[in-house]
Formats: sequence, C-alpha cells, structure tokens
Amino acid sequence: AALVVLLAALALRLRWNMSNRRIWAANPRGGGAKRTVLVTGAASGLGRCVAMRAAARGDLVVALDVDAAGLADLTSEASCAPVATIVAVCCDVSNPTDVARAVETVRTKLGGRTIDVVANFAGLIRGGPLLELDDCELERVMAVNVLGTQRVTKAFIPLMHTEEPRDAESRVPSPKIIVVASELSYANFSAGFSAPYSMSKFALEAYALCLLRRT
Repeated sequence: AALVVLLAALALRLRWNMSNRRIWAANPRGGGAKRTVLVTGAASGLGRCVAMRAAARGDLVVALDVDAAGLADLTSEASCAPVATIVAVCCDVSNPTDVARAVETVRTKLGGRTIDVVANFAGLIRGGPLLELDDCELERVMAVNVLGTQRVTKAFIPLMHTEEPRDAESRVPSPKIIVVASELSYANFSAGFSAPYSMSKFALEAYALCLLRRT
C-alpha cells in the first residue's frame, strides 16, 4: 500500500511538473517579450525554482520571502545569468503590515511597470496528531498557506495589468494568478500527521475555484 501511495504521489508530481513546464516555457506575449513575475516563497523550494527559471528566460522577477538570507543567495546566484533580473523583497506573507510595505516597495522599484503573474508559492508544513496539535501550529500554517495567498493576491492585484486580449492573436494576455495546492488535495488524501498542511491545501483549491468564478 505504501508503494502504491508513493507511486501515485510521483505520478501526480510528474503531472504537475509537466504542466508547470508548459506554463513557464510558454511565450505569452509573442516575439520574445518578457514578463514581470512576482513569486512568493522565492528563497527556497518550488518558489526558488520558478523564480530562477523565469529569471533565466529574461523575465523581471519580484522575489518575496521571509528569509532574507535565502533571498540574498537567490539574487547572487541569478546574477551569474546575463539576462536575469531579480528584485528581492523580504516579506512575511502572514503579516498584513509586511504585505502592505512590500506592495509599496515593489510599486517604487517597478517604476510604473505592471505585474503579469503573481505566483503564490509561500507555504510551510507542520504536523503531528491533529487532536494533540498545539492550536498555534495549525493557525500558523493557515496564516501562511491560505491567508498569505489571499493577502498577496488581493494586495498586488492593483499592480497587475488589466488589459483583456482583444482576440486569440493578441500579444497582451490577461494577468495570471497561480495558487499552489498539493498532491494531497489533488488526490483527496491526507498523509499521516500532515493534517494542517492537507487542510490548507484543500482550502487553496477552494480558494482558486472562488477566484475563477469571481465569487
């Protein structure tokens, strides 16, 4: 049974990776035009991978993370690529004051340039027996994974371009908001002692549906 679960998780990860590759390899504006991509959780994990990939293709990347040292390492590594440009902003997405400060910092640094993509990768995992878990651990996971995604998305919407494409060949696409769920929520499954993380990812799937339906 453990092997089946592992294989299922690997298959779902491969599906996500292939989908992610198509999203980030696509040239949404045609003609080699570059995007402005905001990535949260950019100092490590999937957020870092996406930030580096976007920067490597020449996109302007706005990297948000609470880990200042990790952001410094990211920008240092990106500086080795001749076309990479990363604007690093230290921000705790669970803190409304931090998010508001980040918006103003980014607005100033972009100098009127709009954001094409907001990619919400900031997240953390806490685990343990659910009914024995300290409430603050559950609250912290939900504050970062769910409320952090909402705060960042809501706060940065005004900085995104709002032009709707006039036709299928339009070189100006609609802005993109990326919400990151998990193999667990995708498979309607919760692994042992991962209830807070699973709960947050199920919530993010519902959040994404609400955004799609504009409710």
